[in-house]
Amino acid sequence: MTRLRTIVSADGSSTGICRAAFSASGRYLVSIVGPWRELKLARLTGDGVVRRSVPRAHNLTVAVTRDFLDDDGRKATELLYGSDDSGKVQRYCLHSRRQVAPLPSRIEAGELYSIKTSRDGRYVALGSTGGVVEVWNLDLNEPHLVFDAWLCDMGNIVDITFSASNCELYVCGSQGGIVRLEVLGQGAARLDSDCSWNCFSIAAQPDGPGMAFAGDGNKVWLLNVENAQAVCMSDSVPFAFEVGDTVTGAPYWYLPGFVKSRLGCIETFAGGLIQQLLFLDQDTLAVLGESGVEVFDLPSGKRQLRQPHSKDRRMPALGGRAETALVLECL
Repeated sequence: MTRLRTIVSADGSSTGICRAAFSASGRYLVSIVGPWRELKLARLTGDGVVRRSVPRAHNLTVAVTRDFLDDDGRKATELLYGSDDSGKVQRYCLHSRRQVAPLPSRIEAGELYSIKTSRDGRYVALGSTGGVVEVWNLDLNEPHLVFDAWLCDMGNIVDITFSASNCELYVCGSQGGIVRLEVLGQGAARLDSDCSWNCFSIAAQPDGPGMAFAGDGNKVWLLNVENAQAVCMSDSVPFAFEVGDTVTGAPYWYLPGFVKSRLGCIETFAGGLIQQLLFLDQDTLAVLGESGVEVFDLPSGKRQLRQPHSKDRRMPALGGRAETALVLECL
């Protein structure tokens, strides 16, 4: 059974948290706080929250951590963050306590809107306010740009996530629509909405091809999640489907560009605007909405946990594992 652990903030204060993100291991919490949008970092222990020293940085727009193995095979954590003042993404290694050469991103200063690392820490994806997407390989001595694209009709790149294999990148924009990008093959497929539904959050299963999408409304859509119950085609499905014929002549519905696509759905009470999704493990999905947090067991379709909150106690970030959902609460 999932337990909920709430953390007031990364720096001991209870106000002014602009953005926050947990590390993949759930050991670290990085946040942007205060009117100067400063960088803060906390290490999460069984006894509480320990503040860690980091470089002084302000006017930040994004911040994230990545867990990786250093040259000696030891676990290490790195901070990546960007600001209005520079188009480059700064890097700071916590283990060696030193600044690393920044990513020479082509995104202009002030336009970096989203950043996401792969689960294994090898790759980082960047998204801009102008629809630019970049993917960098950090598993080398020098960062290497392996993919870049300009999705000019998507607006701000709201959320990005890697597939379990790191070969595919799922992107959603403020102008609607979801795009799957083949990082190595330079291919793409669109998952467009045929109504006013907009996607604001995406998550990938840690193993396998399963994805989760959410945004407007009280539903989370599941794509190719094996243990989730498939939905029947109806007017409530926001994606544009096409109809094909099986070898027996019977009709079947599929998503254009997504081979053998299978759509599932979960109704949630977390609010009419879903802000974040996170797979705690292969079959456990956490949902953060405008009015609360919920954790679902996908095979059974049951809620393992539900924690409402009010506008005065917002929860801007999720992290953790199947046994514990970590939540950052901003009072």
